Amino acid sequence: MKQIISMLLSAALLLALVGCAGAQNETPVQTDPANVTEAAPETEAAPETEAAPLTEAPAAETGRVLDFTTTDLDGNTVTMADFQDAKLVLVNFWEPWCGPCVGELPDLARLYETYKDQGLVILGVFNDSEDDARALVEQDSIGYPILHFSPEMMDFISAYVPTTVLVAGDGSVLTDEPVIGAQNYEAWEALILPYLEG
Repeated sequence: MKQIISMLLSAALLLALVGCAGAQNETPVQTDPANVTEAAPETEAAPETEAAPLTEAPAAETGRVLDFTTTDLDGNTVTMADFQDAKLVLVNFWEPWCGPCVGELPDLARLYETYKDQGLVILGVFNDSEDDARALVEQDSIGYPILHFSPEMMDFISAYVPTTVLVAGDGSVLTDEPVIGAQNYEAWEALILPYLEG
C-alpha cells in the first residue's frame, strides 16, 4: 500500500513540474474562449488540444460558480462577492517557483492597468511561499489583488501552473476549459476584449 501511495505522489509531483515547465509559450495562443488551450513548446510535454481563433464570441456560462473567502497579502478578507461589478475576472493560479508564471506577471499587470476601468479584474492566487510571492509582487509592481489559495478553489485548478479561469463578476465560470499556461500581453488582450466589449 505504501508503495502505491508513493508512486501516486511521485506521479502528481511529476505532473506539476512538467505542467509548469511545459506551460510557457512565447507565441500568442490562438484560442476560443469556450475551449481555451495552449500549444506547448516542441521539447516540453503539455496537454494536446486543438486551438481556434480568438475572434469568436464569448461562450455562455458553464453552470459552474466560483465562490470563495480568503485573504490577500495584507491579511484582508477577500470574497468573490467583492468583484460582483466586474465584467470579467481572470483568476490566475500561479506559484513563485514557476518560471512561466513569473514570466507573465508583467504582462498581466499591464493588462490589468489598461483594462481595469473597463470592468477587468485579475486575481493572482498562490499556495506557496508568501515571502516569495510578496517579493515578486513588489519587484514587478503588481497592482491587482494577490490572494492565498482557499479550499473552495480546489475544483477550479489544474495539474499545471499557471492556470487561469475566466469568471463573471457573480462567480459564474465562463468557459468549459481554463487557460493552461503563460500567455503574452497580446494573447491576453485578444482573449478578454470580447468579454469587455459584450
